[in-house]
Amino acid sequence: MVERKHRSNGIQSVEIQNVDKVLNYLSILEKKLQGKVIRTANREGAKVFLAEAKANAPKKTGTLKRSLKIKTPRAKSDRVSVMIGTGSGFSSNFGGSTFYGAFINFGTKKITANPFLTNAYKEKGTYVERLVLSKIEEGVKQTL
Repeated sequence: MVERKHRSNGIQSVEIQNVDKVLNYLSILEKKLQGKVIRTANREGAKVFLAEAKANAPKKTGTLKRSLKIKTPRAKSDRVSVMIGTGSGFSSNFGGSTFYGAFINFGTKKITANPFLTNAYKEKGTYVERLVLSKIEEGVKQTL
C-alpha cells in the first residue's frame, strides 16, 4: 500500500508499506548497503519529479526553474529521504534569492497559487513509486 501525505509546511511525502518482496531483497544486504541502494533509488525517482517541476515552473525569468535542485539529507536511522527545493537555501525548502518559490507554489493572501511542485508530485507520483521499487530491486541484484 502506498500512502501519500501532505504536511502543513507543504512538504509532500510518500510512504510505501507492505512491500515484502523489496524488504526481503534489502534484508540480504548489510545496513550500509541498504541505505546506499535506497538513496540511489530515491534520487532516480526525484529526478522524475524535478524534471516535471521544472516543466511546470513559471517561466517569467527562468531563475526559479534553474534554481530547483535535488538534495539528499543525511540518513536518519529509520528513513532515507530526498528533497527538491531551490538550490540557494536548502535549510528550509525555499530559501536564498529564490525564496519566493514557496509563495508561487502555495500562494499567499495576494498571490494565487501556481502549484508547480505539488502538481509534479500529483502527476508523477504513481510512476515514481513503481520506479523507486524497481530501482531498489535492481540495486540489490547488482550489489549481490
